[in-house]
Amino acid sequence: MEGAAEPYHSLATTANALMNFKRVLELSSEVWLCAADGKISFANCAAHEFLAPAMPQVSLVGVALSDVGWGGIDLHTDAPQRVITRCHDGKTLETELRLARDGASGEVAIRVVALGQSSDAGHLSPAQRLDRLLKALDFCPDGMLLIRPSNWTVLDANDVACRMLRLRREKLLGAHPYGPYWEYANREAMENDFIKLMGQYPQPMMAEVEGFHREGYRCPVELTKHVFPMGDEWIIAVTMRDLSERVIARQQLDLMRLVVNEAADGVYVIDPEKFEYVDVNEGAGKLYGISREALLARGLRWVMNEANANEEDLRERYAELIRTHPASFTTERPLRRDDGTVIVIESTRRAVRLHDRWVIASVARDISGRKAAEEEIKRRMAELARSNEDLEQFAYVTSHDLTEPLRMMASYAQLLKRRYGSQLDESGREFIEFIIGGAQRMRLLIDALLQYSRAGRAITQIQSVALDDALDDALANLAKALSDSQAKVIRESLPSVAADPVGMMQVFQNLVGNALKFRGDTSPEVRITTQDLGSHWQISVADNGIGIAPEYFDRVFAAFQRLHPRNRYEGAGIGLSICKKIVERHGGHIWVEALASSGTAFHFTLPKQPAAATR
Repeated sequence: MEGAAEPYHSLATTANALMNFKRVLELSSEVWLCAADGKISFANCAAHEFLAPAMPQVSLVGVALSDVGWGGIDLHTDAPQRVITRCHDGKTLETELRLARDGASGEVAIRVVALGQSSDAGHLSPAQRLDRLLKALDFCPDGMLLIRPSNWTVLDANDVACRMLRLRREKLLGAHPYGPYWEYANREAMENDFIKLMGQYPQPMMAEVEGFHREGYRCPVELTKHVFPMGDEWIIAVTMRDLSERVIARQQLDLMRLVVNEAADGVYVIDPEKFEYVDVNEGAGKLYGISREALLARGLRWVMNEANANEEDLRERYAELIRTHPASFTTERPLRRDDGTVIVIESTRRAVRLHDRWVIASVARDISGRKAAEEEIKRRMAELARSNEDLEQFAYVTSHDLTEPLRMMASYAQLLKRRYGSQLDESGREFIEFIIGGAQRMRLLIDALLQYSRAGRAITQIQSVALDDALDDALANLAKALSDSQAKVIRESLPSVAADPVGMMQVFQNLVGNALKFRGDTSPEVRITTQDLGSHWQISVADNGIGIAPEYFDRVFAAFQRLHPRNRYEGAGIGLSICKKIVERHGGHIWVEALASSGTAFHFTLPKQPAAATR
């Protein structure tokens, strides 16, 4: 047989070849054949373990995939038949099925290859069966090689092996399996391995070498060598498995371990049955001020004792996490480090399915800085609240104390005017008018300041407010101004919100009042509309008045800012700043825009859910 170029299966008897190639296919990864009726006609051990791990003693020959728990099989049982009927001119077509096991998440992509036509796998002759096995061998993901030790030549090889060895089949068959590009440099090394294989039969030998992927690039290759009797001689079967995906996965796993170990957070994997750590990262030890190894040595129960945790309660919590998977549970607790210092940690736990068991994954984070910042914010908020209260009280007292002397100044100035006005010249009378006007304007500013300091003060008294009612109250307060200006108010139905009813009335009263005050030559028209923005309502109050130039859009909301002289439009310039304060304290936003025709539109938003109370 030295230098024979014909493959083994063309020389052997059909019965022996059929048996031997079934044995060779057992060395490969998952391979199974489906007949035209969709039932399994052959499955090697790897395929059996993949398809039906719970049925190791049951033959899969004649069994449909749906019978071993694979869902959606009604869509796929005839897929091999459909693929086969598409074959023509001896060409083999390939497709891919995506199957999901019943009750399991995810799906598996399965490569399907049409190997030929047959009406019934049970009627195949041995030669036809052998032909099927040989074709299946060529489509194995692993390279398969048969070597005859009697003359150290390659007896047969599948297509993957030819591609991995970078040799055509006609060059490979009958060639010596040692030398350049081979695992063995010479025949003596191969013979030594063969002697070892014979001595440990039926155990295989495994080795990892640098080789070629079936697509041509270099990659690590796992060689698995078996010997088995074939007639009156022994044959070596070599499986060549590409390890590139495994190496990439291992590198990704190493990278993930590195990242997890370098994380500032502590990561724990806990066995809820044994109640011990499966593993922890370096960050977990750092939280306690010790090494990872020391924390693993002390164990979970030591941590529980330090935290004064009850084992029964913790077991119940773990059981609840498993029942509610993938929900998580977060807690905060103090942690005493080895140096005696105490920090606050936040732990988030989740149940994770690991192969055939559950584990608890816990991530702990030092939140001492955050808690300290929260406490500082609370302290400052309390101080700010007290300061605001003091300022409001100061504004009230100041306004009261200033109002009385101003009232007295205005009263005596008016008394002077009545009693002695006729004795004064024109300049004297003008001076008295200045005194009276100044006192009145000061009184107006003091009242406005007090009103602004109290604006939005009732925000803590949140209740359901129908904005239509708030608008009605505002229009009632403006009844005389509406009548005198012959204004027309056009309104849509407004929603209800969680708000302060007095504050909402103030907003509408100021916006509508401004529309009446800053009217043009025609009778004022005010249009009030609403728009649903999803999480907020937008309310708009538009008028046909004199309008506002865009450069003043921000200025109009500042306190005591006036755009017009006092002798033309009265007021302290406080109304829009009060609107802004009230709306923002309710969690909304207010802005203004100029209308294309004439006039101004004020828009403000209010959340559908009540905003957090602020002061």
